[in-house]
Amino acid sequence: MVHHTAFDPDSLATFSQYLLSRDARFPLHTHSWFLRHLHDFFPHHSIGGHSLRTGGATSLAAAGVPTSQIQAIGRWKSSAFEHYI
Repeated sequence: MVHHTAFDPDSLATFSQYLLSRDARFPLHTHSWFLRHLHDFFPHHSIGGHSLRTGGATSLAAAGVPTSQIQAIGRWKSSAFEHYI
């Protein structure tokens, strides 16, 4: 098993491309589909899409990603994300 401790820009590019292709193919069902499957994996937890955004910000900060990139990746228009990191 490979364990990454640093931010890997190639992984981000791959994931970003996946999201773009998924959103283009399913523009009206992306959010609801994702949340339904998220709840399938975590049926007894109060988890939502925002949980992943906050956890992602925290993980990126722990990996040493600059705050300006975290803000861009999370599409935060304000500095609210800094509350999570």
